[in-house]
Amino acid sequence: MAAPAFKIRAATENDIPQVHTIYSHYVANTVLTFMQTAPPLQSMLDKFKNNTGNTRSGLPYLVAVDTDTEKTVLGFAYLSPFRGTMFSYGPTVELSLFLSPKYTHKGIGSYLLAELLSKLQDNKPLHRAVEHAGYKSHESVSDPMPVRNIIACMALDPEGRDQGEGLRKWYEQRGFVERGRLKSVGLKKGKW
Repeated sequence: MAAPAFKIRAATENDIPQVHTIYSHYVANTVLTFMQTAPPLQSMLDKFKNNTGNTRSGLPYLVAVDTDTEKTVLGFAYLSPFRGTMFSYGPTVELSLFLSPKYTHKGIGSYLLAELLSKLQDNKPLHRAVEHAGYKSHESVSDPMPVRNIIACMALDPEGRDQGEGLRKWYEQRGFVERGRLKSVGLKKGKW
């Protein structure tokens, strides 16, 4: 299949059902996410609103879409607070990037990541950590904080490219540095 013509833009709430479908594929068929049950669509909508809303984080959430209709989501990438329930982790965010299985290995992920990182440099988004969210008598919201660190946590699939090392190498080629490995901490599909 030839590489599709695509455009990267800010995600909208209307994109989230397709984002949910893409992510659910990885939950059901791979070890690339340790989640074992696809999340309900509403939880992904809530996360989208929390990550992009001005009151909480304002972090970038992007989709790659076909240029013909600009409605078919080919992949998505976003940043979310890393352990966002603790103020001390406020300057650190976690990257999520997934492509529709039909559009992997076509350069779309590289463009999504580059655009996401450029949004951090251009816009310098500030986001807020929330401790004890939902417990009104104890809920605290931090002052806005700039992003200082981006973490790309990943599971290595021994059946993947280079026995699972291909994804790690891909991130390193884009400036990420491996900081450690947690071995045998998650069990999915009979694999540690």
